[in-house]
Amino acid sequence: MSKATYKDAGVDLETYREAMSRLPRLINRTLTPRVLRLDGGFAGLFRLDFANRL
Repeated sequence: MSKATYKDAGVDLETYREAMSRLPRLINRTLTPRVLRLDGGFAGLFRLDFANRL
């Protein structure tokens, strides 16, 4: 019996690395002045400032 690999299970590590390298750029595109940045925060929070336009 041969040793099972990630690729045999349908996991492509090169595609994973490629996707992970693009994440910071994609995440940074979502940042606006209304995003509240909290150290160690897990979920996203937005300032509900309706007096100013987006």
